[in-house]
Amino acid sequence: MSKRPHIFLVPGFFGFAHVGEVAYFHHVETTLKAAMAARDLDVEVVAVPTLPTAGLAQRANRLLETIQSHAGEDEELIIVGHSTGGLDARLLTTPGVKLNAPWPVEPVAERIKALIFLSTPHRGTPVAAFFTSLIGQQLLRLLSLMTL
Repeated sequence: MSKRPHIFLVPGFFGFAHVGEVAYFHHVETTLKAAMAARDLDVEVVAVPTLPTAGLAQRANRLLETIQSHAGEDEELIIVGHSTGGLDARLLTTPGVKLNAPWPVEPVAERIKALIFLSTPHRGTPVAAFFTSLIGQQLLRLLSLMTL
């Protein structure tokens, strides 16, 4: 008998798992749970509490931490990444990646059975380029303070 699969929903830049009663993936979570239950599939759906304005490595670390805290060592993983969340997931699954985490990355990456990208900017985006400018960096600092 196989273990319970876990679906991790990774929000994009400025994204959040929940802010008060507002859930970033509300309709996705409820639709997935209902679809799986209708097929008698027992899965856990987890919205990843990412760092809204952090860099990819920090966000990938948060994804890894969330996986480690919710899924057992032999449970299958499915990751759905929206926008920058897809880049976080892609970094996590990159062979040989070194993240600042107390756990090895490769055993987790090997358990990922599906990686689904929704509007992921694999070739970059003008928004990211803007945030590398002096004005963009100052705006990003301000926005980061507002998300704390």
